[in-house]
Amino acid sequence: LMPSRLPLAARPALEEWMSAKHEYQSELFRHLVEQGRAEGSAEGRAEGEAKGKAEAILAVLAARGLAVPESTVVDIRAWRDLSELDRLLRRATLVATAGELIKSMPSPLHEQLIDLLRTRPALAADLLARAAGLPIDPAAAAAARAVSKTFADPRLPEARADLIIQLGDPNTELAIIVEVQLAPDDEKRTSWPLYVAGLSARLRCPVWLLVVALDDEVATWSATSIDMGGMHLRPVVVRPGDIPTITDPLAARASPELAVLGALAHAGGPDGLTLCRVATDAILSQRLPARHACIDLMLSRLPLVARLALEKWMSAKHEYQSELFRRLVDQGKAECKAEAILAVLAARGLAVPESVAAIVRACRDPAELDRLLRCATLVASADELTA
Repeated sequence: LMPSRLPLAARPALEEWMSAKHEYQSELFRHLVEQGRAEGSAEGRAEGEAKGKAEAILAVLAARGLAVPESTVVDIRAWRDLSELDRLLRRATLVATAGELIKSMPSPLHEQLIDLLRTRPALAADLLARAAGLPIDPAAAAAARAVSKTFADPRLPEARADLIIQLGDPNTELAIIVEVQLAPDDEKRTSWPLYVAGLSARLRCPVWLLVVALDDEVATWSATSIDMGGMHLRPVVVRPGDIPTITDPLAARASPELAVLGALAHAGGPDGLTLCRVATDAILSQRLPARHACIDLMLSRLPLVARLALEKWMSAKHEYQSELFRRLVDQGKAECKAEAILAVLAARGLAVPESVAAIVRACRDPAELDRLLRCATLVASADELTA
């Protein structure tokens, strides 16, 4: 910070003095800086690639004259799964409506909640204990592990839950089927009993169905007992009130996933800004793998005034990192948009000469890339694109 406050002419003199006086520390610091740049570059490029592909999808839909609802725009821009974005980009050149494009696309909020629990499986055991009042053996919880969410039994059809957590090592003592429910879905009333029966038959241990709902109405719907004729299945539901609010920075850093979950559940409440600020600081300091996607989701769930305040706080607290990250994101977005243009041409069955590909990949002007992307949906040959 001190060099940043010095006049530009004085800054090199301080850096030269530090390098000469603190050679070993300076060498170590340079090594750490290079390491940070490498990590930041990878993150920035990945973030830029995701954002670039999202914008490419929206540009293709717009170029084809298809109306895109604002809610769909938000969902596509929040998506971070590159393989899913590639699939959507290919489909964007073929679908008749934007609704067709996202019909099978899970909500980014749904996927991020699953990812949080997959990253820290013991959190599912903690939530089960909170919601059901069930005593969980600490040793078994510590050995919690996420396993394949697809499971089969030869006597039953294949079942695919959101997430399966097994507790105990080496033998499974208890299993948790985790379902994130953002809206009522009557199909779940037939699939949930199948999940429990199938996993119970396979593991031969107690199986609990845990439903995570961030909305009280959805939670009430999820908690309704399922009549199976002579017996009932009652899911254990994690309601917003079951998810703790973490305002202590040290506690948030000890459990960043739970801090994010609490912020997402209570972002609309009076402490929403504080919760999101503490959770953001925790996931950045602990370098949570999906931290940037988590921040996007927290911002999207805050009221407008609180959202602007959080963005301002982030900008002030992480100014240097943010500037570097934005530059890397912009570079990644340009590179990705160029690849998106070539992907659209390929999806339309047009041969792309290497000379055309080289021109497109060399372009860094966002406006020109947008123009080329629009043209890529209309031209009869790839050569027309750069004519």
